[in-house]
Amino acid sequence: RLAKQVRMSPSAESAESSLDRSRALRSKLLEKIEEMPGPFFARLSKCGQPLTLLCNGCLTPRTVETRCRWKCCPVCQRAVTAASAARFKKIAASCQWPLLVTFNAKHRKDDGVAAFREMRAALVRLRAQVWWKRRVKGGVACWEVSRLSTKERRSRKLGRDQGWHFHCHMLLDCRWLYATTLPPPPHASKEERKERCRRINEEIAAL
Repeated sequence: RLAKQVRMSPSAESAESSLDRSRALRSKLLEKIEEMPGPFFARLSKCGQPLTLLCNGCLTPRTVETRCRWKCCPVCQRAVTAASAARFKKIAASCQWPLLVTFNAKHRKDDGVAAFREMRAALVRLRAQVWWKRRVKGGVACWEVSRLSTKERRSRKLGRDQGWHFHCHMLLDCRWLYATTLPPPPHASKEERKERCRRINEEIAAL
């Protein structure tokens, strides 16, 4: 009698190994945040727990893993990202002039929480200005915070620790984001558009 053999495809094997790496990262993250105050450890510790489900039709039991759906969880962040992308896609479709803008801040080595609050307050002041309200009809913002580890800095051939890096991605319903610098004409060259963008960056950074 021949035994039936099922071989995983390369894509399935890659997905399985990627999931194993994510689970290992989740375990390391749990060890690091165990002493931290707040709900982070309690939420992440519930992720990956076995849960037995029973089919109402055939009464066949099936064991699955619970999910925390926290964006910082190495296992759940892909599903969270996919859901956010689908939501942003709907928002972009409703915009007349969808425009993607990124605001960056210099690296900070001091308290990351204080630096984040400063940048958030600066963007609140920026959005409160008259020219912004005239140009921007609406939109959505997403924050990204990063700090490279020693291993990552070595792999990218970077020197000393640069500290915290904050940037905010905004999807705006805006034809051209500017305060006083006019947008380039329709048939402007690439160099002219680049120069206008540079002037606008300097203008907004000084506000």
